[in-house]
Amino acid sequence: EWRDAATALVAEAALDSTNRGKLLFEAGVIYLTRLNDQHGAQTLLSDALNAGFNSAELRRHLAELASGRDQWNDVVEHLAERAALIGGSGASETLQEVANIAGRKLWNPNGAVEYLQQALEYDNDDYAALSLLRDYLSEVGLSEEHQQTLGKIGDLAAGTLAAEAYWEQGTVLQQLDRRE
Repeated sequence: EWRDAATALVAEAALDSTNRGKLLFEAGVIYLTRLNDQHGAQTLLSDALNAGFNSAELRRHLAELASGRDQWNDVVEHLAERAALIGGSGASETLQEVANIAGRKLWNPNGAVEYLQQALEYDNDDYAALSLLRDYLSEVGLSEEHQQTLGKIGDLAAGTLAAEAYWEQGTVLQQLDRRE
């Protein structure tokens, strides 16, 4: 029954150039969620994207499929595009996920820093994004941005967390002064 519905959507897509991408997307979702056919879903969802259809849900499905195949560059591409489509705090959270994939799966801490900087453009007081940024900045080397990030964390935190951030900021400042 579900396969018949997906087949009908694909047939309709062949006749309807205006809605082709959306129809292929709907068929792909059926393959993914109802038929548990990841290969068929991948083909249909990619065809939907190639037909000009784009949505946050499409990008999420493509990222999940790519993740299942350990295709981390594709995961990063689809999630970054998803973030641009959804905006706001959802984009910030998605870009934090992208940063962790870039940093941990692709061994690219500089890329992780870039994605976290983008995340903070959506919400510059996001404590989780700032904390991740602090960690990746310490991996790529001490910098003025590192000490500024620590100061921002200190401003947002309270008690011991704030004290730790300010202490670390002071340490980074001392090390930066020694370099000059």
